[in-house]
Amino acid sequence: MADVLILEPHQGSLEKYKKMLHALESRITIWYTPLPEQAMEWINQEDIGVVITENDMGIMDANEFSDMFRLSNPNLVHILMTEVVDIPYILNVLNTANIYEIILKPFSFAEDLVRPIEEGLKEHERRKLTNGAVSSMHGSATEFAQQFDELRSENYKRTRDYSNLYTAFSGIVHGNLSTWGDKLGIREDEYIRIKYFVQEIVKHYVTSYIFSQDDFAKRKADIELAFANDSHKSFLKIQNNVQGDISQNKVQDIFFSIFLMAHLCKYVLAQYQIYANIDYSEGYYIIRIQSDPKYSMLNGTMVYKEQNEKIRQLMHEIVDACLKKVFVKSMKGYKDNPFVAVATTVAVD
Repeated sequence: MADVLILEPHQGSLEKYKKMLHALESRITIWYTPLPEQAMEWINQEDIGVVITENDMGIMDANEFSDMFRLSNPNLVHILMTEVVDIPYILNVLNTANIYEIILKPFSFAEDLVRPIEEGLKEHERRKLTNGAVSSMHGSATEFAQQFDELRSENYKRTRDYSNLYTAFSGIVHGNLSTWGDKLGIREDEYIRIKYFVQEIVKHYVTSYIFSQDDFAKRKADIELAFANDSHKSFLKIQNNVQGDISQNKVQDIFFSIFLMAHLCKYVLAQYQIYANIDYSEGYYIIRIQSDPKYSMLNGTMVYKEQNEKIRQLMHEIVDACLKKVFVKSMKGYKDNPFVAVATTVAVD
């Protein structure tokens, strides 16, 4: 098995990662360095399969570092560790650097490092196999064609996903937030709440939409847990009424749609009870989401977690833009009453 290299400019963080990965080092050789030049030397000399870096490494960033080894080491898997602070800049890195996965900081559990490393090593072996097939005349033409089509399909999907990510979120955060906010009269000091709202969407999109390959059951359990709040008995319940399996990319689409609407309710309403039903009809998956208005009311009046009506409106518009730009083909009921009933449709490939 290939080795792993962690490039981290801060010595304190390096020591933390060594402790977290101590058990893993019984199976995998892990190299640690704070210096990009040392990292490049090891990449050229050792059998490195996965490299993990910060985005900002002082003398260079992740994009520049990726450019240095991309052509000479096409099988190397690059994983990025970063805090989502400057969202447009991070999105630009994802679009231009050859990033396989992103680890969002801060994190406290060894599993947050171990899982990406193990998945990265599997990806490294897959790249070796695919690139070896491209450069070798061995194997049947049918096997080669199948491997090539799988690689082309995967690369197309990643390109499409990154493009959608950049179009939807970079536009929203970099330009539209200011434009929308000015039109609505939102003060500059109030943007912090919008920033956190959008950051959570970006984090979920990157970790659960772009990079996650979890199946339906795992996603359902995770998202229901994320929106459960025992203190005021808020919850999200998902019912799948589709007969048969749902393809992986449509599972991603469906759960991102559900996440967006539940995320809006969580930020806007003081308490909520959300029901999401997934059906299939005439070539479309239909997601019907309903938030019980009675549970969110007190004495017949809606109780809001976000008190500023203008900020609530901007949050609605952000979710609306995300749904439209990323994947949703059509929406019904959203503008009429966003907390009572929403129907979104996802086309079948």
